[in-house]
Amino acid sequence: MSSRYQSTSTIPEAPPGLPSSGSSRLMVMYDRLKDEIEQLVKNDNESQGLIENLKKELSKSNRAYSSLEAELSSLNAEKCDVEKQRDELQSQLKSTRLIVLIDGDGAIFDPELIAEGKEGGQRAASKLSDGIIQSLPGRNNHHLWVYVFLNKKGLSDTLGRVSKFTAKLRLDDFIIGFNHASERFIMADVGYAKEGADAKIRAILESEIRLPQTDSIIFGGCHDNGYVPALRSHITSGFRNKIILLQGYNEVAAGISGLNLPTITIPGLFLPEKIQTGAGSPQASHVDLPTGTSLQTPPPTSSPSLTPSTWSAVVKSRPRGTSHARSDTNNHENSADLGSIQARRNPGSQKKREVDRSLTVWNQNPPACTLYYLSPTKCKLGNDCRYAHDYDFTDAEIDDLGANAKKVPCTTIIKGETCLWGDECIWGHKCGFLTRCHYAKEGKCRFSGRGMHTPDEEKN
Repeated sequence: MSSRYQSTSTIPEAPPGLPSSGSSRLMVMYDRLKDEIEQLVKNDNESQGLIENLKKELSKSNRAYSSLEAELSSLNAEKCDVEKQRDELQSQLKSTRLIVLIDGDGAIFDPELIAEGKEGGQRAASKLSDGIIQSLPGRNNHHLWVYVFLNKKGLSDTLGRVSKFTAKLRLDDFIIGFNHASERFIMADVGYAKEGADAKIRAILESEIRLPQTDSIIFGGCHDNGYVPALRSHITSGFRNKIILLQGYNEVAAGISGLNLPTITIPGLFLPEKIQTGAGSPQASHVDLPTGTSLQTPPPTSSPSLTPSTWSAVVKSRPRGTSHARSDTNNHENSADLGSIQARRNPGSQKKREVDRSLTVWNQNPPACTLYYLSPTKCKLGNDCRYAHDYDFTDAEIDDLGANAKKVPCTTIIKGETCLWGDECIWGHKCGFLTRCHYAKEGKCRFSGRGMHTPDEEKN
């Protein structure tokens, strides 16, 4: 029986390098297993250390992340504040201002509005505001600032000289009404100060045109070429799109027109034509004469053949409303009568020269002889004169010729002498711009005599 259960298995042979006996092999295998376990433990310890280090690094990263997250939140809040401030600044810097600058000595409000006093001033302000807003679409919400500078005394005197007595009496009320129309409407009297209105307008133009809040400058000084350098300077600086002209007279000064700026016209607000009152008026034309004018240099007037009183009587006795060419019936009644035909054209001339009424009286071709038509002593050159003596001028045309002659300074006054003709002299004793003459400031005005730029009321 025992042999029946006897194992037939045999102990395997020891691998190479192991003892052949069983106990020795077990010891070797134990030692190897021990070494492997120790190595595993060591590796585990190293892994645990590495894990601890990674945990520490992760903790640092978490803390840094939390700090960055808090900083990001703070920066986002700061960004919102900055964007809000930016929006507020952009709102403040937005172009919402329209600045209107008016030289009231040249852009004269309609005397009918002035005659209405305060109501007229408010109507003028309303016309101005409505006209500008209608001419500049998309600017209904803009703030309109209006500055009008004028010589009130000079304008008042001018209105009186042209028989606008109601307007003269109510000029102060008109100014009050205009100023009361809006808190941003200002009409100010600069008096007789030299270039008073010009200086103020230039100063405001300089400061306002560079501000980002200023959308446009509406410039109401189109009558005066003196503004051209300032306007051209701003155009060169890149502000052309900010300048708009506000037309007063129908005729714009050549220099202003040459700037090719957009123009606004408001019917019924300003006088369309210059007031013609003579050389002493603020509205008299300046000394610049049209090309081809026939005004001759005035002769010395210290010893005239007619006295001033005689000349005044002659002028007053001249028939009105008729052509000087049709006074042949009175040809020999009075040798001093300037209404006679012999005082208007060359002796022996039978054919009357037709007046070209598409031209001014001083731009006729050939030009009319100013001395012959206006001077009591007539033209001494007679048929040898290169200017015409035979135009069929009406009284109104003779008056126009006389007004134009006032643009030429009297040589007697320039020499510092006393002109015996006084106010009856056909030549100018005063520069039309008086203290506002920019040519005088530069020493270039032809009215260079003493007192030729001084208003009568300021004379000593």
